[in-house]
Amino acid sequence: MDRARLEEILEQDEDRRNEKYLDSENKWTIGVGHLMATKVQPDAYSLATSETVDEPTRLPSDVGRIPDDAVDAILDDDIDASIGFAINWLGGSPSRFESLSDVRQEVITSMAFIFGPYKLLKFGQF
Repeated sequence: MDRARLEEILEQDEDRRNEKYLDSENKWTIGVGHLMATKVQPDAYSLATSETVDEPTRLPSDVGRIPDDAVDAILDDDIDASIGFAINWLGGSPSRFESLSDVRQEVITSMAFIFGPYKLLKFGQF
């Protein structure tokens, strides 16, 4: 997968903002589509089954502005988690994910990033 291309696509779709803002669902967001939350729903993040994927960074709701390197770090964590969600959606097999073309990996990872694990699971597998 071309991670730089995926980051570019996500920044086009989600925008890149150093200051918190209300998204289309009236939820506080920062960086590249990163929902700000004080509580992590562990059942959602347990869907990221890859051993190398950590829980995405969560920020307190009183954060107003973050530097570019923090946006990059959060985006990197969120992409790693989205890859884990995508692998789980494909039956939990990293090799199945890796056997897909780069474009297909990017599309599925982008879907996981944008929709999140619960909405992604509503899509049928292919």
